[in-house]
Amino acid sequence: MTDTNGTGLANIDVTAYSEEFSGGEALTNGEGKYTLTGVPPGSSYAVLFYPAFGLNFVPQYYEKGLSFSERTAVPVKEGATAPVSAKLQTGGAIAGTVTDATTHKPLANVYVYASNVRGFEFFGGEAITNANGEYTILGLASGS
Repeated sequence: MTDTNGTGLANIDVTAYSEEFSGGEALTNGEGKYTLTGVPPGSSYAVLFYPAFGLNFVPQYYEKGLSFSERTAVPVKEGATAPVSAKLQTGGAIAGTVTDATTHKPLANVYVYASNVRGFEFFGGEAITNANGEYTILGLASGS
């Protein structure tokens, strides 16, 4: 796992799943490397790369898919390793302040979610307001 400059990315959750199997999961190390083990052979898998909360990178499926329908399936064969790498794009952000409509005082601990207008299956983002009512949603793909 790297960014678009080739720098290894730590704390990227990598998950492989199919209709028959769910749960092959690993976290990238400081060099952006990971190994998924225990994935049953004989099927093809969707591989999802999801940055840890607070990292400003756009989640994606292998190979540059921004939704499940845009994924590239990865076949797994017995005794073989399927090399799967990705370069994550730096995300955009939405930031703001949430206040009480009547008192105009900031509201803490409000859950704020941004959804992609292309549909629910496309990645959005989320944040929780701080004590000053401020939030920043990171890791948003270009678009609306």
